[in-house]
Amino acid sequence: MKDIEKLKVCSRMADIYGDKYEIIDITTRNDISFHPNGYCGCIQSADDYVFGIRCNHLMWAEGNCEGSESFWNTLDKTYPIIYDKDFVDTFRAVLVYGNHKGILTTKLIVFHY
Repeated sequence: MKDIEKLKVCSRMADIYGDKYEIIDITTRNDISFHPNGYCGCIQSADDYVFGIRCNHLMWAEGNCEGSESFWNTLDKTYPIIYDKDFVDTFRAVLVYGNHKGILTTKLIVFHY
């Protein structure tokens, strides 16, 4: 099963918007404006790789960014804000993170238009 399919089972945002996404390694970045929306969970992975993160438990949190990051494209920045009861911001993302042997790895799954 593809990693995005595993996330789609758990995350409504990934299920709705997960057809066009990008994985951003944010471990060493300091320009991320991610704001969680409260929807979060865990994917058990049996010491396997999910989104390039080796772990037993991949944690995820839905949210949005302010759009100031360099990875958002022109269409993302010009698309009108769509108001949905759960996802009210244009720059939708899911933060994923996991730990293997003391090394915490964090990535951001961003959904493009």
